[in-house]
Amino acid sequence: MDWHRRLLLCILLPIAAVYTACGQSTYALKKRYDPGFCAANLLWSGANLYASRHYNQKVNMGFGVAGPDKWAPQTLRKGVARAADVTLIATGAAAALWWGMGNANNRRTFGVITAENVWLTWNCTQTIKMLVNRPRPYARSMTSPYPKKDDAWSFVSGHSSVAGATLASVWLLGPSSGHMSAQRQKILVGTTGILALGTAVLRVCAGKHYPSDVLAGFALGMGVAWLNTKLHAK
Repeated sequence: MDWHRRLLLCILLPIAAVYTACGQSTYALKKRYDPGFCAANLLWSGANLYASRHYNQKVNMGFGVAGPDKWAPQTLRKGVARAADVTLIATGAAAALWWGMGNANNRRTFGVITAENVWLTWNCTQTIKMLVNRPRPYARSMTSPYPKKDDAWSFVSGHSSVAGATLASVWLLGPSSGHMSAQRQKILVGTTGILALGTAVLRVCAGKHYPSDVLAGFALGMGVAWLNTKLHAK
């Protein structure tokens, strides 16, 4: 089985897990778990920041470009990249709208869990980027070492992983909140999903990522959000 098929399998598993778990549990903050989670992630964020400044980059030019990855543009399109920033912000705004419609207790619980999901996803993403060091599509024609370390941080897509984590949080936590009708929940999840997928597509069109980068990022975000959310099940 080549790496593209393995990647597809890894993508389908977290999506299936989120779909299966949707609405099956109610969730609550846990006094023993959440403070430790925040402390560990704070240390991890600090380690990522230190590593990003001092890490001796060894660009992985051997990461193959095959199959759908050949579709990625080889030029940087800054306008499209800005559009992806806008859709990512809109994804977060859709989640904030859902959060704001709950009662005080629900807002605190679901706000903290969603923030944890995004934070943990971001830490995982940054560590993977530095370990893999895959050149971005537009950077393949450049001479290594690159002007910016970010030029070789293509895998996985941070925008896509955060969008995936946000979507999974709304998908999992929305039905259990009980403060929104089933029809409105579907509209909100659908809107968040469209914005999240739009973010992933735009990152490819901007020349920032290969399709495998955004697919892996999306799967990472959904998988992390599913795992952390399930740890809060009552």
